[in-house]
Amino acid sequence: MLDADPRLVNKPFVSGELPVYRAAIGGRADVVSLLLDRGANPNAAGSLGTPLHVAATKNDLHTGRVLLQHGADPSIPGLLGITVREVCESAGNRDFLYMLNEFANENAD
Repeated sequence: MLDADPRLVNKPFVSGELPVYRAAIGGRADVVSLLLDRGANPNAAGSLGTPLHVAATKNDLHTGRVLLQHGADPSIPGLLGITVREVCESAGNRDFLYMLNEFANENAD
């Protein structure tokens, strides 16, 4: 389907959410990766914030890693101005927070 119409990558659903955001909600790291490889915005906002906010809320490390590898910015504020790091801290998602720190250290150069 994406081969037939590449614009679908960034076509919002009726709800206004973009496919990459919906894929993150569903925990579909494979679909998130496919969409990002086809040009989807890793920082596309939805009702809770970015897809990375969704992954952090769900403590979905696989989807979070895919998003970070494709340029997702954890400093973008989401719902109520909360960052991904703050989501992790308030939810006690230490593994996700550790992954954020690792990724930041790997890309500090």
